[in-house]
Amino acid sequence: MSEIFYEDKTSALLLIKNLSIEENMKKDMEQKYQQMLISSISHEVKTPANGIYGIASNLSGIQEMKKYELDLSLLKISAEQLLLYVNMMEDFSLVNSELFELNLSEIRISELFKKLFQNLNLLFKQKHLELKLKSSIPNSIFVDPKRIELILMILIHNGLKYTMNGFVELQIEENEDSLRFLIIDTGIGIPNERLSTIFNLFNNISNSNSLNPQGIGLGLHLCKLLISKMKGQINVYSKEGEGTTFEILIEKCQGREPVHSSINSERNELISIDDPNLQLRSNCQICSRALIVDDNLTNRFVLGAMLTKLNIKFEEAENGKESITKVEKKLSSDCCQQYHWIFMDINMPIMDGDIATKIIRTKLINKSKTKIYTITAAQIQNEKQKKKYTESGFNGIYEKPVSFEIIQSIIKNDEEQKHM
Repeated sequence: MSEIFYEDKTSALLLIKNLSIEENMKKDMEQKYQQMLISSISHEVKTPANGIYGIASNLSGIQEMKKYELDLSLLKISAEQLLLYVNMMEDFSLVNSELFELNLSEIRISELFKKLFQNLNLLFKQKHLELKLKSSIPNSIFVDPKRIELILMILIHNGLKYTMNGFVELQIEENEDSLRFLIIDTGIGIPNERLSTIFNLFNNISNSNSLNPQGIGLGLHLCKLLISKMKGQINVYSKEGEGTTFEILIEKCQGREPVHSSINSERNELISIDDPNLQLRSNCQICSRALIVDDNLTNRFVLGAMLTKLNIKFEEAENGKESITKVEKKLSSDCCQQYHWIFMDINMPIMDGDIATKIIRTKLINKSKTKIYTITAAQIQNEKQKKKYTESGFNGIYEKPVSFEIIQSIIKNDEEQKHM
């Protein structure tokens, strides 16, 4: 084997530096390819999962389908669990990249609890366990709603998996400079020797002969990564045979003045998920009309069924270009025939939704007359991406799957603004 000699140290150091740069560039490229792959896969998985969840939800509201209630509930549970794993993979691929950003905004405690209850209630019913949601905060918190929801979903799911009797409870508290989340379960507990490794990546797989492991061992590791990005920490306390408590402490962010809700702050009260404000007014105009723009037939069918429940007539388009043609044809029609809402997908053949929306906004219709919302399976990664869609002319951005309650709330809010 021949040896290589360099005339001076500078040449050797320069070579090492160049090799290091090349290695870093290779790693960056591999990471970008990984993110692109996961993003593409998650988009394709979300589309059928949205269809399964949406159709099951729509059928569950029909009297003739009552005898299939259990089957429909299991379909919804399967779709929800699939989407949870997809969201975990998306954030895991992003959390250590330069694309990762916290998207801070205000969320009502009652809204957060409502989402958690809707997503988890069926699972708890299936195991005959109680889900308790409590808060001593009487209004809203300023956080990254999507990431907080994901973290709480993972930890409550984790408690549910290892609890055979009793309950899983979420408590939210605050002090002057931090928010405190407690996820308490009455499950089987964690052995002391495993507490130090519980947040390791693929922990379930590497310890497959204990605790009857379930899942892929990604959730707790991801929680710790996301919480560290929030300048927070997560702790775990457990006793075998009695249960486990996860404690999350995150730095309180300063946002807008909190919006007060009807929560009784003096009683640490369980928040009801029966929100009468979500009921659509019965005098919604009979001529209200919508356009659904999506290249996937199942997505159009699901959203169309939701609009039908709300007595809203709708038409369909398979891509952005077709939506422009349909809007153009309506311009000379009377108000009743024009579109009051357009629900637009983003990634479509021929023309994407953001391009179509920009054309519709700038050339075809008055911005205040028609509301355009994007309902997309694409992951909204950061504020820059949100700004891009907002500047295209969207009134709101929603990630699939969307529930009937979300569509109902959109219509209700727009109808109220119309009559103000």
